[in-house]
Amino acid sequence: MKKLFRQCCLLVAVAVVLGLIINIRHWQNCTQEACLTPPEAGEYLPIPIDAVQVVQWQKQNHLIVDARSVEAYVEGHLPAALSVPRGDRRALSNVVDCCLVQEQVLVYCSGEHCDDSFVVGEELFRAGFTTIMLYEGGFADWQQRGFAVERGMP
Repeated sequence: MKKLFRQCCLLVAVAVVLGLIINIRHWQNCTQEACLTPPEAGEYLPIPIDAVQVVQWQKQNHLIVDARSVEAYVEGHLPAALSVPRGDRRALSNVVDCCLVQEQVLVYCSGEHCDDSFVVGEELFRAGFTTIMLYEGGFADWQQRGFAVERGMP
């Protein structure tokens, strides 16, 4: 038993020494500015788009997310939009699992006075989507323009 304990202690000591050597060499090769400045994290800046650009987005079969409630989604939504209500972690996870490879997503909600699309867009950005398009006019603008609307769940 003592032999096993000594072997474990020796293994831990060797790992610590190797870790210190690697870190010391790293710091010796660093310039002060490059090593002490943390890398800048990506900033969430959604790209606002209008209805005409949304139509183009649809024609290219890109991902569209409806950030409104499930009830509002069922009553009517943009064709091919996926429902990801604000705060619904399961729906968010499903979109990430199926569609993250696309890296780009268009998000909308009820209209200019609704911030659900901004919040859901930020969650998608943190989950790995690199480009978030934000249809600020939202569903209200879409309907007002007379564009096609789907009803019910997909």
